[in-house]
Amino acid sequence: MRLSQVNNYKIHEYLGKGAFGCVYKATHPKYGTVALKQLNFASSRELEFIKRESDALKIISESETKYCEGGSLAAYLQAKRNAKISMEPAKVLKFVYSLCDALDELHFKHK
Repeated sequence: MRLSQVNNYKIHEYLGKGAFGCVYKATHPKYGTVALKQLNFASSRELEFIKRESDALKIISESETKYCEGGSLAAYLQAKRNAKISMEPAKVLKFVYSLCDALDELHFKHK
C-alpha cells in the first residue's frame, strides 16, 4: 500500500507486517489515529479467520481498541522482560481490567 490516502484514512507510516498483511499508522476524521491493516490472504480459510477477527473487533471497537504509540502490548512486555524491569502494579491492573472488560463485552454481545 503506497497510497497516502485510502477512503477516509490518511496513511502516515508503515508499522510492520503480521501474519495476514501489513499494518500502517493512519488517521480518520471520525475515529482519530488507527492501525490500518492491508490484508494479503490466499485461502478461504484465512479469509474466514480474518472475517471472524474483524467481527470480534467491531464488537469491542467502541470501547477498547485504540492505537498505541510504541507498538504492540506483546512488544512492550518483551521489552520490559529483556530489560529485567517489572511493570508497575497499577499498569498491570489497568491492562487486566481492559482485557476483562473487552472479553465481557465480547461474551455479552455474542449471545
